[in-house]
Amino acid sequence: MASFETPCLSVRHGVRMVPEPNVTLEQASMLRHLMLHNLDKCNIITLYDEIFISNRMSLVVEKLDISLHNYLLETQGLVLLEDIRTVIQQMATALAALKRVGVIHGDVTTDNIMMVDRVRQPFRVKLIDFSQAMFSSQAKPGRILQTPQYRAAEIMLGLPFCEAVDIWALGCVMGIMMFGFELFPTTTDYDAKPAGVPAVGP
Repeated sequence: MASFETPCLSVRHGVRMVPEPNVTLEQASMLRHLMLHNLDKCNIITLYDEIFISNRMSLVVEKLDISLHNYLLETQGLVLLEDIRTVIQQMATALAALKRVGVIHGDVTTDNIMMVDRVRQPFRVKLIDFSQAMFSSQAKPGRILQTPQYRAAEIMLGLPFCEAVDIWALGCVMGIMMFGFELFPTTTDYDAKPAGVPAVGP
């Protein structure tokens, strides 16, 4: 079991503690909702428990290996097409499951796709970080979410949006895996709109 002696990140016996300030009550509530629907069976990180240390919440979740972002850095972006297909299929399954329960992830990136065990289970991945997740009923025009490099046009332009913004972000992930660079490189919200909008129309 995870060590509860420190608010720092701890790993023991196959579980990981994700401490505050990386955890919000909303994120914990969302993960509980997903676990009630058994979405950990659909390539979404497993939540085991929540604990409080000095009034700070930590989540006890399954231990995973390395982010897709770090894996691509390690391998200098060299990924076989069949392995890209494997990752995208798993994430498409995760997003389809989220849509079934009316949830938008809101931050699909290579940082938030984790490998389970890159040695023993190559390219077995799970979706993590539900800090921006919301129910579809909460999706209001003008709400800002998604990392700028993965941001859908609807979000950039303040238009009505739905779960499809996650599919756009997954397409950006696929582009990075295929080409070795971001399709819409940007470091600020200001730069994101000019980079993305011309690619999807006027």
